[in-house]
Amino acid sequence: MQQKIDDIITLLSQKTEKEAYQEIIKFGENNKPFPKDQLVDENLVHGCQSRLYLFHTLENGKIEFFIHSDALISKGLAALLTYIYSNEEPKSLFTQPLTVFQNLPILKKISLNRQIGISNLFKKMQLISSKYI
Repeated sequence: MQQKIDDIITLLSQKTEKEAYQEIIKFGENNKPFPKDQLVDENLVHGCQSRLYLFHTLENGKIEFFIHSDALISKGLAALLTYIYSNEEPKSLFTQPLTVFQNLPILKKISLNRQIGISNLFKKMQLISSKYI
């Protein structure tokens, strides 16, 4: 998991603010495809500025997260978060705190609404993961 965090730090740390936002958007565009049949209210992340959906699978004790949003920045930020915790054991959402969003200047500059959305996404990911611990 630390390697994935380091990848994000490397991707965003030496960029201008504009370049970092472009990388975040690109990260979201390159995200795993979201199953269209999972665009249901049950998978909606509440409290986000945009409509953001979260779906998961569990295979061989590893959780995989999928996100969908039409808002480019929101999708990119959510993709960063799901990248970190996908293909990890569900307990990692409780044992490995989300610090990458606190350590990168560009991620400190996101709007309060987006910060709340990321927090709500993380809480929903924890709620899902708690079912498998």
